[in-house]
Amino acid sequence: MGFFDFLKRKEERIEGEKVRIDKLEIWLQNKQKSNEEKERALLSLIKQKISDLTKELEEDIAALKNLDWDKKKAEERVILIVKENLNNYILLLSKLNDNLKNLDEKTFNDFIGRINFIFADFEKRSFINFQKATFLIGKEFEDVKKSMGNFFRDLKEILENNKNFIETLKPVSFLLSEYSKRENIEKIKSNIHDKIKKIEQNTADLEDKSESVEKDIKKIIESKEYSEKIRQKEDAGKKQNALKQDVIKLKEFIDLKSLARTFHESEKKMRIIREYSDDFYGTFENDGGVSLINLADDTKKKYLNERLAEIQGKKQEIEAFSEKDETIPLKAEMERIRAEIEFLSKEKSDSLKRIKRLEEEKQELWEMIKQKLAEIKVEIE
Repeated sequence: MGFFDFLKRKEERIEGEKVRIDKLEIWLQNKQKSNEEKERALLSLIKQKISDLTKELEEDIAALKNLDWDKKKAEERVILIVKENLNNYILLLSKLNDNLKNLDEKTFNDFIGRINFIFADFEKRSFINFQKATFLIGKEFEDVKKSMGNFFRDLKEILENNKNFIETLKPVSFLLSEYSKRENIEKIKSNIHDKIKKIEQNTADLEDKSESVEKDIKKIIESKEYSEKIRQKEDAGKKQNALKQDVIKLKEFIDLKSLARTFHESEKKMRIIREYSDDFYGTFENDGGVSLINLADDTKKKYLNERLAEIQGKKQEIEAFSEKDETIPLKAEMERIRAEIEFLSKEKSDSLKRIKRLEEEKQELWEMIKQKLAEIKVEIE
């Protein structure tokens, strides 16, 4: 049996085929490999037919170029018109022949598509020339039509004999591509599941750490030392309020209005007086009352210095009880851990949503795969 004999035989009707789901990828790969082999053989057969056609067209073109015009009985004007259209037709026919010789498409569908385009373009461009030239030329045009007719008859027969195979070319290639997408989804899902496991482990570690920090905070809070610090802190707060009242009493003693009347011509001293008038306690805290003493008259300076010394002593006493709370950095650490756990929780939620979307995409792909398989009479079992 010849190399192309299996293509020339009339294909039998395709019977339904059943494929196990776990063998589908291998089946598609084998089918694709088989199709590629048949496709190459089919292309070779058609290329051989094209080669035969181009040889015949070369002979037909030579015959058209060597017409014996002396035997054509017509007016000179008519012969000139026919010659002009014949020359145009020969140019187009030669271009057609060259295009057929240069066909280089790799796939069957592209190859057939290119053939259709070449002949359609030739027919469109040459139609008028052909009509005008046939007025005096008959046999030579019939030879061209016969050459092309034989080619198309052979091509039609080849296509009809291999119709079932041709109809599986695109679907099988498409199915293999879609099946690969489905497998790729599984890989992506697997990676996401691994990511979720890491998130869960990190969350568990953070929760353990949070529990440990919480225990440390509780231990500190329940200690006698901490209770004493809290009591001292509360006392310091009360003393701070009393201290503030002592500072405010100085405002009444100094009498800022009287000072303003005394120093109204001094811009520098009036600025100090205005600052104390607007915020006596805040300004006092900033400069320790020094600028206020400088403004006071001599009769009040002694009293002010004594009061300032008392206030300074109380401030130092309060500051001694203002030791930093040991629980503050631990509570800040707790907040950081909680924020990180919340972030991981959202990341896990987003990952689970993505898995759900991938499952839906995978199911849609599977339904489309089953539909395409049914079109080529393949059933999954």
